Amino acid sequence: MLTTLARAKSFIADQEDVLPLALALEMASSIIETHCKRLFTKRSYTEKISTIQEPYQAPSQLYTKLVLRQYPILSIDTFTVSGENTTDYELLPDEGILFRKNGWPRGEFIIETMYTAGFITPDIATEAEPTNLPRSLEMACILLAQTLMRAPSVTSERVGDIALTYQSDGDSLPPAVKALIGPYVSRRV
Repeated sequence: MLTTLARAKSFIADQEDVLPLALALEMASSIIETHCKRLFTKRSYTEKISTIQEPYQAPSQLYTKLVLRQYPILSIDTFTVSGENTTDYELLPDEGILFRKNGWPRGEFIIETMYTAGFITPDIATEAEPTNLPRSLEMACILLAQTLMRAPSVTSERVGDIALTYQSDGDSLPPAVKALIGPYVSRRV
């Protein structure tokens, strides 16, 4: 989860019933990760890519970099090309990109990478490993959970002179949540 129940309750002062809030936080975390097309909690991943580079193709950036699905990269456990372990790469951890120093082999080959990526989210943080999740992602989770706990189609409300704003069918997330998570949306295919 992108926050903890205790941290969320410190922002939502009038929330007494913890079960709906806990469920809303879980749902909000999942919705944000789905919208961003990536996972944020630190964990291990394995990616396997089968590719063919024809002998007549000129080497290019396309064939020397590997863009991993999850980032930031915390560690590369194994990196194999056609079954052979290699350390012949440079890593851009914040972007999740591996550059192969000597290019890729010609012909058909398989790349397999086992790595650890993500943030230390508040729910898994310890004293030894404190959270490093960007605060904007945590705040987006809390705001979205609050929105989910209200009437589903009501996106804002005002008590003086009673005013409600209803979500239109095309809006998937409240504007404040979209703005907070915008920098973390994966642009990868």
